[in-house]
Amino acid sequence: MSNISIDALTEEEINALPLRAEVQFFEPKPDRAINRVLSGILPAALYGKGFNLTPTATNDVDKVLLVSEPEQSAALVETENKEMVKVCGQHNVEIPVSLGINKIWLKVNYSHNVITKQVDKGAALDAVEVIVSDVRPASSLYLGSVTINSQDTFITAENIDFTNVIRFDFSLLGLYPFSRSAQCKIYKRHTVDGSQDIIAPPVIDPDTGLMIPDGAWFSVKKSKKSKPKLLPHGNNGENFIRVADGAEDSQVTMVEGDIFERVFIYNKSLNAWEL
Repeated sequence: MSNISIDALTEEEINALPLRAEVQFFEPKPDRAINRVLSGILPAALYGKGFNLTPTATNDVDKVLLVSEPEQSAALVETENKEMVKVCGQHNVEIPVSLGINKIWLKVNYSHNVITKQVDKGAALDAVEVIVSDVRPASSLYLGSVTINSQDTFITAENIDFTNVIRFDFSLLGLYPFSRSAQCKIYKRHTVDGSQDIIAPPVIDPDTGLMIPDGAWFSVKKSKKSKPKLLPHGNNGENFIRVADGAEDSQVTMVEGDIFERVFIYNKSLNAWEL
């Protein structure tokens, strides 16, 4: 095989290109390029049914269990450099907890040229770890919280809170065809033919009178050249938030050239549909 000499671009020069393709032959940093493949395509989230916090089999008051069985547990964790690192569960993890509110995070330790225990037995740093912290650690994904009161002698499901945990299951999308109803419903996909305004699902279930669950979703896709407005149901003062820049508004106008299916996820603490 003949030797090939290339004049590799710097990170700044790559970022200055008008377009970039992931991944290239002779990529100077292939690990970073591979971890960028899913960035902007899939959200940082838990996928499937795994990575659930549960009490231990003996309901210990000082620890909980992160259920992370193979083929059931997957997550995408975004790093500070916008790489999207896939994490797979292989065995359950016991997590020590203490009195008060314990916020639990799935953290990846990834940086170019940093060696972890996954590739070197003698390394000091884990590739992935579960951390209890009041503030979000760098390159981490929220798993939930465990609250222990002074009178508690054991932990049950009532002590565990999954508010603000982002979980996405693509298998749900395959179960439902598109609906043409102007009144959207949670866990449904909707398509818009004309310029008729469409209404987001109510955040208070009209049948039960209860708030819909955190993380409930619906999607909207335009099928013709039109600019329909997506309006809130309005029964609880909910708004829309664009996650990319935090912009908040009382309605969403779908631009004429938008051909993509847009998924809206309910953030219960902000009482808003996030896009």
